[in-house]
Amino acid sequence: MLFNQISNNSVFFGVERIVAGKKASISLNEYKIKYYNANWLPDEQSQNIDVEKYSENLKSLIFISDKQTLGLSGGMDSRVLLSYLLEGNSSWDTFTFGDSKHPDSFIAQSLVNDYNITHTKYHASLPQADILINKIQDYSLQSVVNNGASAIFQSLNYSSMRNQHSVLIDGCLGEIWRREFFYRLYFNGKKSILNGEARDIIPNISLPHADIFTEDINNLMTSRFESQLHYWFENLPAVETIGVENWIDLFALKTRMPNYFLHEQTVIDDVVTSLMPFSQLSLLKSLFNVPISLRKNGKLLRSIIKTNFPSLEKYPLVKGTSINPYNLSSFQSRALSKFRKKFKRDSYKDNSKENLFNILKPYILDISSSESFYNSEMYDHKKVKNIIESYYGGNKTYGYALDWWLSFELFRQNIE
Repeated sequence: MLFNQISNNSVFFGVERIVAGKKASISLNEYKIKYYNANWLPDEQSQNIDVEKYSENLKSLIFISDKQTLGLSGGMDSRVLLSYLLEGNSSWDTFTFGDSKHPDSFIAQSLVNDYNITHTKYHASLPQADILINKIQDYSLQSVVNNGASAIFQSLNYSSMRNQHSVLIDGCLGEIWRREFFYRLYFNGKKSILNGEARDIIPNISLPHADIFTEDINNLMTSRFESQLHYWFENLPAVETIGVENWIDLFALKTRMPNYFLHEQTVIDDVVTSLMPFSQLSLLKSLFNVPISLRKNGKLLRSIIKTNFPSLEKYPLVKGTSINPYNLSSFQSRALSKFRKKFKRDSYKDNSKENLFNILKPYILDISSSESFYNSEMYDHKKVKNIIESYYGGNKTYGYALDWWLSFELFRQNIE
């Protein structure tokens, strides 16, 4: 019902997650485990950190290996990292995932062509249905239903790098330095945050995946995440002290890092050695000391690119599947991308989900008629059957819901 889980508790009863500063000590003599909570917070706003100081800190987190490979897209964050590598002397190359016609790949290709960069494209093909089902099951369990089943494409591409001896450098979490998280919450929920009204901010952090559960389950989830929001209102610094924008960014760190990025990092770590410079604690501790005016609209990261390698400014940026002018603000970029999507102005069409669901059609029809499916009291079976029948009946708008149901169903089968 939300972007991701917002509690740091495990989804399994009787399991303790050691995340977000929490620690555990194990006594072998007494066969006891003790848990210690640590409410990590960024340093207080004792001093302002300017672009130069921030850039020095970030640079120190990039050049950590004799050989590195950068995940290059058409976005801002990977371009910042590219600007450091272009001015450095270490051995490095770049790679992209997915269809070469995707805007991310198109912009990345322009960059590597113009700067004569060694570049690899990974676009894994789908395996046979039985192998594919097992891989989705593993991914769904490992990521705790973090994404729809179609996210297996990303996992398959990472698997292609299994014998890679370079350290993978990823621009993940760069959004926190551009004030991109919970954009809707900032514009529509400021008053509710100031008043501590948890229920009123729920619509601004909601992202329903698939309407597949009974009303009892839906009501249970709603009551649970409302109580979880109250927890954050009680345990984060007062909004009046740090300001609404800092509060939202800290809320994003506390909820998205342990519940989204952590799971994705786990999947990657099973294949290659990787590093996310933007998410390192030594950098994040200075979050509140970087003025909000610098973090807005990517001003901080744009300044770094301008200083390091200004010629990178001539290339447009990609938002989703939309290619936008480099100088657009965050709001303008979002608005233009939504306009193009609404009026179908994007030239790129992604058929990967359709290919996936075509391969798995016999399996999906089979499990949706199985005894295990009908014995599950969580599901509203009519809703699920309607999603499946509507999609395979030709209404592809149900693909989003089908994607999430399949991910959850394979997760459910796995844990049972």
